[in-house]
Amino acid sequence: MLLLAVLAALPTPSPPVPSQAQATVRIVRGAQVTKQEWEGLPLSRKRETLVVESGRRIIVRVVEFE
Repeated sequence: MLLLAVLAALPTPSPPVPSQAQATVRIVRGAQVTKQEWEGLPLSRKRETLVVESGRRIIVRVVEFE
C-alpha cells in the first residue's frame, strides 16, 4: 500500500537568508490507498492546492510514500 500524506508547509516569518529558509510541516490528513487506486485518481487530486486558513495562504501538496 502507498501512504499518502497531505503536507502543509508554513514558512517562517523572515528567514535570515533565502537559501536557509525553514518551514514547519504538519500532516493535515493521512490516508492509505493501493497503487491501482492512486493511479486511478484524476491529476487534479495528485497535485497541489491552495488553502486559506486563518487568513494565511497555505500550499497543500499530496506526497507519495512507499
